[in-house]
Amino acid sequence: MQTPASSSQAAYVPIATRIAAVTVYPHQARITRRGQIEVLEQRLTLEIKDLPTALQPDSVQAYPRGSAKVILQEPWIETVMELPNRHEEVGHLTRQLHQLEDTFRGCKDRLVALNLQRTFLESLVEQAASSLAQGLSQQSTSLTDISDILQFFEQSYQQVTDAIAKHERLKQDLDHQLQDTRQQLKQLHAQTTPQYRLLLPLIVEQPGLFELDIVYDVDHAQWSPLYHVRLEDNPHTLQIDCIAQVRQNTGEPWEHVDIKVSTALSGKSPALPKTGCWYINLSRKNSNPERQDAIPSRVKTRSSILDETYRMLGAVPGSEIPTAKADEEDIGLPMMKSTNAIIGFSAPEPAVVLSDDRPHQVPIGQLHLDSQFTYVALPQRYSAPYLQAHLVNSSERRPLLPGTVHLFRNGGYVGQEHLEYVAPGEPFQLSLGLDERVLTQRELVARETQAGNQCRDIRAYRLTLHNPCTHPIDITVFEQIPVSQTDRIHVSLVKAEPQTFALESGLCQWSIRLEAQETQHIHYQYVVEYPCDTSVLGLDVS
Repeated sequence: MQTPASSSQAAYVPIATRIAAVTVYPHQARITRRGQIEVLEQRLTLEIKDLPTALQPDSVQAYPRGSAKVILQEPWIETVMELPNRHEEVGHLTRQLHQLEDTFRGCKDRLVALNLQRTFLESLVEQAASSLAQGLSQQSTSLTDISDILQFFEQSYQQVTDAIAKHERLKQDLDHQLQDTRQQLKQLHAQTTPQYRLLLPLIVEQPGLFELDIVYDVDHAQWSPLYHVRLEDNPHTLQIDCIAQVRQNTGEPWEHVDIKVSTALSGKSPALPKTGCWYINLSRKNSNPERQDAIPSRVKTRSSILDETYRMLGAVPGSEIPTAKADEEDIGLPMMKSTNAIIGFSAPEPAVVLSDDRPHQVPIGQLHLDSQFTYVALPQRYSAPYLQAHLVNSSERRPLLPGTVHLFRNGGYVGQEHLEYVAPGEPFQLSLGLDERVLTQRELVARETQAGNQCRDIRAYRLTLHNPCTHPIDITVFEQIPVSQTDRIHVSLVKAEPQTFALESGLCQWSIRLEAQETQHIHYQYVVEYPCDTSVLGLDVS
């Protein structure tokens, strides 16, 4: 922006402004400052000072209001150095820093050499001890000689030890001086960072109260979705607190301002941007559909617990199914994708977000969702099942954006999970962590080894499930039997009550409904057959 020719003939009139509203985008923010002033002169230039260093000069916009009738002229952004140039002081500190770094390196090198000397002396003493003992026994060495030699070793060792201690103290002092010098340099650079002021020329056609909105974009601001999911005594309703986690380091605090958050990109120019083609293609992971169909367990579900079950329950080393890798198209993309939604949320009350680059939580809504609960039990690993909530986003217009979910149950904090994008009306699941009230006990009740042409290792297990609640619960139980990686070992599930079967991955599944205060048992037995002249690796981990 360039200064108009008329501004040189007009007086600069300062106008006080305050931040009234902020819209935070994924990687920047749009600030609205408001001020008012009585304008009487025909021509004047308003001066807005102390605009932040994170300001994007090309984004500045101005909007007049009030009873005065004015004609805005082209604004002018001016760089202001709040402190005098400090190149000489910066240069002196830089040279001092380099000298300290050289001395610090020399001190470290000297410490290495001294430690080598001490190690050498210790080794020499060990070698000399046997020689002196032998000389003493053969009467070729007198006690006086031994005393002189030991005194020499003691003095030498003490000198090296004192030198090491001295250089360690010097190293610590140098380290503190280096930190102080670097901090002073950092402060000097920060102090000489330029700020901006805005000069806004006016032609006043009718005097009166002039109200001004200044809008500009700033860097070093961002937000991300955050959720607090709370389950209390009511077993059928979840409360979801929707939160915008905002952080900014723009150089100016946002105190008691109206805050909006948006998933859109902030437009800095009034010019219409060009549009391009939106290309899609097959990813490499879909290039061999037959191979993908053979590994159904790698398909992602809406439940992180079910996604991890196959990987977690690998009882035999090497049988664990690897975690699914991220799609190639996802690498490097922001968490909130534009293909999900362009949507904004407004905080119901003014908020405070300081310029400290720390996360600040701004509430933006609350949902009460009806839910159904089930349990997922992994007795091979845990003595309690995971509680899962099955919900539907009943909001007609509000999607749930991808973000971190902090989980609370009966007033306690149970952990966190990640939520994917959920459209209005779409079902989704949340895991609420282990419910220690519900018992899932696993016992090895029988083990037998039979020898013959083939050795047979027979193992039987009993799972005990108990529901202490006053209402029925549904539990899905996952167990895993070993999976052979060679045709010389055969594994078979020979008994299961209730009946089930083992998948190729060795995973067994039961769906159990427990009435209030009810206890049920699951029994299963498997056999491992293998040549008797060999041993089975990994079998004992089950």
